[in-house]
Amino acid sequence: MDVVSSMQREGFPGVVNRQSPGKPWLHTTWRTTYLHTNGAFEQRLPLLGKKLRQAFADVDRREWNLIPTFDPSSLHFRTVEFHEYWPGGQLSQAQHYDSGSIITMDIMLADPNRDYKGGDLVTPEIDGTRKYHQLQKGDAAFFLSHKYHNVLPITEGKRMVLVVELWSGPERVCPHRCWSRGVCQRKVGENSNNTAGAVAAAAENGWLLG
Repeated sequence: MDVVSSMQREGFPGVVNRQSPGKPWLHTTWRTTYLHTNGAFEQRLPLLGKKLRQAFADVDRREWNLIPTFDPSSLHFRTVEFHEYWPGGQLSQAQHYDSGSIITMDIMLADPNRDYKGGDLVTPEIDGTRKYHQLQKGDAAFFLSHKYHNVLPITEGKRMVLVVELWSGPERVCPHRCWSRGVCQRKVGENSNNTAGAVAAAAENGWLLG
């Protein structure tokens, strides 16, 4: 948390601020800070990165055994995101999924008994029901990235989560959740007005699947 606060004060990581419907434009209810910007996550938190890689491997070995089907040299973190939700903040799309990634990890950094209310992680299950995951501080949820998921609205306080996606592609250092496996020209604070930029911005703001 200290590293994240320091990075945000320095102003170099990519950040997306979102507003809930009916809220003033400048009233942010959900902020995402892209900690992998310029390789900062690996530089500042190398031991944590190592632990997260091991956690991906351990859970995959127990649940799916997908990782061995990929070239090990191709597996990297696609995105490392610090999410902050305030009242009204939510991931509302019931059919949202992390398109193009293999496994997603969500680590709860706030205490739902003290820091916030609401904000359950929700997933549809094969029997047609919806499962509500009430993560405690320090819990991690792992799921295949193509699995639909959403987050219910926060009603009080502040919810904080670290989200990491594992993919078969280059380790990204651009300031957003990149769709490209090639060289990305996106820069911090850039407001792209071309079609590709608009699509990327829409995806980051939850207006598209993925």
